[in-house]
Amino acid sequence: MKMKKGALQPLIVELDNIIAAARAAKLEETVALLRMARLDLMMRAHGIATNELELVSFALARGFWENKPSKPAKSTPQQRERRTRRKSPH
Repeated sequence: MKMKKGALQPLIVELDNIIAAARAAKLEETVALLRMARLDLMMRAHGIATNELELVSFALARGFWENKPSKPAKSTPQQRERRTRRKSPH
């Protein structure tokens, strides 16, 4: 069954209200389950496949999109020795 664009939005809004009520009642396990249901609806609303979400999660978990410069690789003692020999005149 194909849904009209935006048809899931009212369900998402209602689920947000239910999540808020469950959180207020300190039902954290229920909140976690409801948030998973919300994620499912959001993915369907935006046409995101499960494998796409898994790839993004994988990349985020490994810092793929972090805005940090990469650290230079540490040289081995042999590499440092070779550089020292090249620099010193014989």
